[in-house]
Amino acid sequence: MSDREARLQEIETRGYTLFEDALPAGTLAELREELERLYARHAEITGRPWGPERPLENVTNKSLRFLDAIEAARAVLEVVEALLGPNMVLASLNARSSAAHTPAQGLHRDHQGPLLYERTSDGRFRPAHLYVQTLWVLDDMTPERGATRIVPGTHVPEAGSPRAGSPYGEPIPVVVPAGTVVLFAASLWHGGGEHTAPGVRRLLHGFFSRGFCMPQFDNLRSMPPDLLARCTPFQRQLLGYDRQVAWEEGWGEWRLYELPGTPSRRVWEQ
Repeated sequence: MSDREARLQEIETRGYTLFEDALPAGTLAELREELERLYARHAEITGRPWGPERPLENVTNKSLRFLDAIEAARAVLEVVEALLGPNMVLASLNARSSAAHTPAQGLHRDHQGPLLYERTSDGRFRPAHLYVQTLWVLDDMTPERGATRIVPGTHVPEAGSPRAGSPYGEPIPVVVPAGTVVLFAASLWHGGGEHTAPGVRRLLHGFFSRGFCMPQFDNLRSMPPDLLARCTPFQRQLLGYDRQVAWEEGWGEWRLYELPGTPSRRVWEQ
């Protein structure tokens, strides 16, 4: 069994897989530096200091360094493509940083809409994936640093919504070193843990979808022309320039805030 097949089997049975050392040390340093630059720019534009939690949305239209890192992680992308097809789209790329006193998130799913099964070539049925979530870990994830908590096996339709006392057991923290990519079905129950220790925990959330699904951000309108001109063909595909469906309304009124040429304050206050 190949590594990709083994990972696909892990996702089918427990809902997630881990890619350790997916981000080289040099790339990690660059991503941390670039993310801190964007955090500082956000505070400068808005005039509001950050608290212990720093959520930053749609970093794809702010810097190409993140897309470069994703494109280089071929082992991760091969598994995403196996789940979603060759026309996959990066529906959103957000960042989240937590520090001491950041409370835990409630368990939730990132999947939108009904969950379905699909028939395999050998006649079995397995969960069908429309969306896949990936966590690009920039700092060591430990329970004290608010490691993401998951409930294995809850990606299947019959698991239902997250709830206390479910037969799937209690959530477990994903304890992994910096440089790891955590890939899981968007339907898996998960949530950030409480951050109690000193230091920060920074993540990139790369949310992938099938090409016909509506993305979380309208990259066709929000991508600055100068950044788009520097994108590779594969990065243009990830942004949906080959096959993104047309849309006017979505999970947020992003089209009101991300039209090219609008004041930068509105871009950051989406």
